[in-house]
Amino acid sequence: MAWAGDTSSGGQIEGASLDLSVGSAWQGLNKHLIAHIYPVVQVGEGESKRYEKDGNTSVHAPLIDGGEIEYVFNWQSPFENSGTNSKAPALLAMLQSGYLSGLVEMTKSLTGTTSEAQRQEGNSMLDLFKGRTGLTKLNSTQVFSDMPPIKIPVKLYFRAYRDAQLEVEAPLIQLLQWALPQSLSPDGAIVGLMKSTEQQSIKEAAVYALMPSIAPRLVAFQYAGRTYSPMVIESISEPITSPRTSNGHYASLELSITLATLTALDEADIRKIYFGVS
Repeated sequence: MAWAGDTSSGGQIEGASLDLSVGSAWQGLNKHLIAHIYPVVQVGEGESKRYEKDGNTSVHAPLIDGGEIEYVFNWQSPFENSGTNSKAPALLAMLQSGYLSGLVEMTKSLTGTTSEAQRQEGNSMLDLFKGRTGLTKLNSTQVFSDMPPIKIPVKLYFRAYRDAQLEVEAPLIQLLQWALPQSLSPDGAIVGLMKSTEQQSIKEAAVYALMPSIAPRLVAFQYAGRTYSPMVIESISEPITSPRTSNGHYASLELSITLATLTALDEADIRKIYFGVS
């Protein structure tokens, strides 16, 4: 392992003291090309709530294969089915295309129930519908419905420079530990309640009975001077056929990982990410 203050192995996390940074050595590579992932913990409540680095460990690696940020904004048109076209679509389609005018003319001619003047008057009325539609700006107005959390699928690159186990496998193991639940209870709710009541208060026992396990860690993702926090690790793809050393350790590893913000972002969050201000 290498200390984060050692620039040969990825540099120091901005805004942090000397921390234990796990990853490959990248001498001469610009620090803005090195991504850092580290755990965070919530501090404070309400408007004073913030997330600070938790512990002294981080994982660093350059990104490859064009990592990208996925912003998805869900706009919907809830009034699109409220126009006249939705009430009698077949009839309105025949009026708009002029098909109904020809059909009525043919029917009147076959039955002979109307005079020529009456037929022409009826046809002129039907011809007014040609080329018209019930679509308006009002019934086509879109409204903002929701947006999912922001996703950042990236590929981290690790390769052995001095020690394959420490420079390639150690960061993989660390990321997996953050992505997996911190603890899964081996007992069911009833057994857990019986055990907890013997050692804990009633409130603590109730919480343990309902939710006996501990969720995965929240993390921060720092790249090119921008920090995205808090985030969760949604997936990790480990290519097990990657090159290995004679000892069976990975010699190099292209690790695909998908990060997602804990919540949807707003304008203030973007200012904080890009400019460091709220």
